[in-house]
Amino acid sequence: MDAKTIALATFVLALATQELRAQVCATKGLIQPVGVGTPGSNGVPLLSTVGVPLQGKTFRFEMTSGLPGARGIALGDFLESALFLPQFGATLYPAGPLFLQGFVVNGDGGSPPLFAVPTVPNLCGLEFVAQAVVVDPAAQGGVGFSRAMRIRFGGPAPPLSFQAQSFPATNVPQSLAIADLDGDGVLDLVEVDSSADGILVLRGLGGGAFAAGQSFRVGDGPQHLVIADLNADGVPDVVVANNLSGDVSVLLGLGDGTFAAAASVPVGSLPNAITLGDLNGDGVPDLVVALLFDDVAVLLGVGDGTFAAAQAFPDGPYPWSLAIADMNGDGVPDLVELNRAQNIFPATGDGSIVVLLGLGGGAFAAAQSFPAGNQAISMAIADLDGDAILDVAVANTSTDKASVLLGVGNGTLGAPLGFAVGDVPLAIATADLDGNGVHDLAVASNLTDDVVVLLNQLLD
Repeated sequence: MDAKTIALATFVLALATQELRAQVCATKGLIQPVGVGTPGSNGVPLLSTVGVPLQGKTFRFEMTSGLPGARGIALGDFLESALFLPQFGATLYPAGPLFLQGFVVNGDGGSPPLFAVPTVPNLCGLEFVAQAVVVDPAAQGGVGFSRAMRIRFGGPAPPLSFQAQSFPATNVPQSLAIADLDGDGVLDLVEVDSSADGILVLRGLGGGAFAAGQSFRVGDGPQHLVIADLNADGVPDVVVANNLSGDVSVLLGLGDGTFAAAASVPVGSLPNAITLGDLNGDGVPDLVVALLFDDVAVLLGVGDGTFAAAQAFPDGPYPWSLAIADMNGDGVPDLVELNRAQNIFPATGDGSIVVLLGLGGGAFAAAQSFPAGNQAISMAIADLDGDAILDVAVANTSTDKASVLLGVGNGTLGAPLGFAVGDVPLAIATADLDGNGVHDLAVASNLTDDVVVLLNQLLD
């Protein structure tokens, strides 16, 4: 720590008086964005939170979308004010900052952890506002400003729970993903509609609500979809695995919530599960497709929305969902796979989550398997309990539940915790749908033809 840095932990501990520590805090925590920020070379720098401001949890800030190599500073104050700075076209909310932390933007446009508190003490009701600024010649006045974040510390975290809401959907929803497709700042839902060989887009209305769906045609027998920016135009694109036609459909986003006509990319027989991630370190999303019987097809991304020819690698039986995520926090991507029970017809038996920890260079350690509940069929990964460790959520078709396997931090997972959803859930996705700083779940169900949104009650 240099002379320009006053770590948040220093004054946090100073403020945690004996009287404050002795309180039994019933105050709820708060994570709330303030303002909009100003654009630079990589768009508006985004200040986000990791963990939650609750007693006993981990909490920190991170900034993304900065200019790589640039210097920045995070500012914070207990008194929120709005000081407009005309030379920068920006508003500074911690106008008389009491604490600062300098940083250098890394090659991915992100910052190191900012104002990190490994274990939040009892700071019952304490509020502050934080903001980040980054040197950037492309920004007005040569400095880009993030939006600010208003934080309130609360008491101990409650048990993981959700509030359910239901919205009409397709009649065979096989897969679900969440992204802001039209750039309005509100998250949208995309789901596979196998009955119509298409995908259905439900525009977000805010607060976890969605408009009626709009359909787009893909290949035959679509099973799973993923969303990413494949051609670096800043607009989300969609890739769909088509089981019957033996290909994937690539739908390039147009920026208004609609897509160009689907392009077909052959991948092999019976493609089922699908995921995207940068496997070779070139900054371009690569595609991994699990074929139903024992193979994984890897297609390296070109960067314009197309892919190189598929390469096949052996895999386990009945892979039904794939993801790439850092499950043990070592900075190396790991591969996570959901394997469905082999006795699919009739639909009985337990599925499993298989974690292959990344060793770097595209190599993986031996697989570890964890029970995922009866007929687990779809999964999503996020930090659901606010401890800054990734968890796995799965949809269980035969029990009409979504199960959550809490991450331990070393790549292992706890026993499933079940939450009721609609009849025969087939797909699950996760994102912060109501803007309160914690991830929620969305589960698409077959017999009830709806999407059940489970709003995380961690901060509510």
